[in-house]
Amino acid sequence: RLRRTLLYYTPPRLSSAKPKPGEDPLLRDTFKEMRARIKEIREDLLSTYFLHSLSDAEENDRLSLLPLRTLVRLTQEYLARYDEAKQKKGILDFSDIEHEALRILTGPDGAPTAAARELSERFSEVYVDEYQDSNQLQEAILSAVLHEKKDNYFMVGDVKQSIYRFRKADPSLFLEKADRFRSGDGGVRCDLTRNFRSRPEIIAAVNAVFSAAMRREAGGVPYDEAAYLCPGAEYPPYPGEEDGAPSPFLCEAHLIYDPHEDDDTPFGARDRQNAEAYVIGCRIREMLEREVIYDREKGAYRPVRYGDIVILLRSAQAVGDAFAETLTRMGIPVFITRKTGYFDAEEVQTVLNYLSVLDNPRQDIPLAASLRSSIADFSASDLAVIRAAAPAAPSSGPVSEEAVPSGTPSGTVPLSFYDCVLHYAGHGSDELLRARLRAFLDLTAELRERSKRLPVHLLLWELYDRTGYAAYAAAMPDGAQRTANLSMLIAKATEYERTSYEGLYHFIRYIRELKSYEVDFGASPHTTDGEAVRLMTIHGSKGLEFPVVFVSGLGRGLNRGDVNAAVLVHPKCGLASEAVDTALQSAPSAAPPR
Repeated sequence: RLRRTLLYYTPPRLSSAKPKPGEDPLLRDTFKEMRARIKEIREDLLSTYFLHSLSDAEENDRLSLLPLRTLVRLTQEYLARYDEAKQKKGILDFSDIEHEALRILTGPDGAPTAAARELSERFSEVYVDEYQDSNQLQEAILSAVLHEKKDNYFMVGDVKQSIYRFRKADPSLFLEKADRFRSGDGGVRCDLTRNFRSRPEIIAAVNAVFSAAMRREAGGVPYDEAAYLCPGAEYPPYPGEEDGAPSPFLCEAHLIYDPHEDDDTPFGARDRQNAEAYVIGCRIREMLEREVIYDREKGAYRPVRYGDIVILLRSAQAVGDAFAETLTRMGIPVFITRKTGYFDAEEVQTVLNYLSVLDNPRQDIPLAASLRSSIADFSASDLAVIRAAAPAAPSSGPVSEEAVPSGTPSGTVPLSFYDCVLHYAGHGSDELLRARLRAFLDLTAELRERSKRLPVHLLLWELYDRTGYAAYAAAMPDGAQRTANLSMLIAKATEYERTSYEGLYHFIRYIRELKSYEVDFGASPHTTDGEAVRLMTIHGSKGLEFPVVFVSGLGRGLNRGDVNAAVLVHPKCGLASEAVDTALQSAPSAAPPR
């Protein structure tokens, strides 16, 4: 009915007659603007919510029913086989632990079991942090071990910080209790609104922005007077405040227009990221020249330093490198806190290549990479000499012509690079090169033998020590980060060995799987000397304090990829998929008669 109303609704029009004497012409213009706006709203509602009629929607449901049933069946079969494989290995994942805990603590009717009642006697209070990110499963587990009166449940959270809906977090749990407890129904609500980190100027700006942007009807989360932040930290008067000087501590908003093709930027590039980074870089220079911040440790004001500044991004992976490059070219030191890039780090690749050689030296690319690395320190010319000196081996079977280099005698194929190395180590003409190759081969053979008995994490320690690579990486630029990455590889090897797998071969395969599925540990965190601007994500900055904060990338649109997927999942509405009418697809044309 509403769709039909919108389809046939036409906003009223003004009379085409000439304006009457004394009539205000601005009223006519205002009416036209309002009519145009009403038409826009109507078109938006039709295209967004009422694109299809009820009969069309029912037909789409019919078309998508069979594919969805098939998808559900395949998913159930996959889960059954996955559970069977885990049972054979004797392992559980985190989701299994949660569901098994719920099965032990609750009966078929959802009532607490004897085990739950016994556990509840052991707990005086139950404390939950980050309650806004709890889900229904976790709530059921916790409820099962509470006292019968459920008066020993203490929850802390902020629904405005809920970010784990994609992990089935249910903020309505928080909101429902917050609303009830406000009136004293079932609990006590205590609003912690005092902010002991930010200056009053920042708090006032935050309240002004979010009281307008966050509404219950828009996102389910209100930013009302109960949510307003109140200044809790005390700051001494800043220089010149007593004389009426304006406060230098402000919340600034910089509007940056998109650079046009005829604009000449300092980088020769005309894109948003570089333009925004350049504006931030200019502001940083200004601040270092003439502005101050309050140093809590010293209890006094002092000039701004690079280490006081952080630039927050929605995604450091997407734009962090562009920002870092621009700021570096402006002479501003930058440190990026990454969640990706671990496997691309030079020191990690070097060690993983050498582990591959220890597992199987007849792998040309890892072997050549290890020889070229600082572990062996051979030059590209050395590798060329080694390869050129090797004879061709008789062919043991058919080989495609593309695989045989030009100039190879007929009936022969080239040796593997490992065979080339072995040949030169025994018969090469350059005695010094031969000696260096023999030293590398002896060390590799010794570590290969050790790898049969040592756990991977101990093998890594020995590799670092015998090759001196850890010390070399520490002496390279950004040595602290490289050392942290090498230590992290040992930590990951230790974690891997707590599983049912063991051995170097399985560890290398495990790392390969992580890389193929783009699972990245992120660069290992380490402390800096405080003399660099930090680039990090908003989420990564949680719990940290910086005197100067740039929130960047606010001009980007919202990520709506989840609502454009081929299959949508909703905790209450269920599944929905794209509807495809296969009968309307064009059939393949018949073959012409012979």
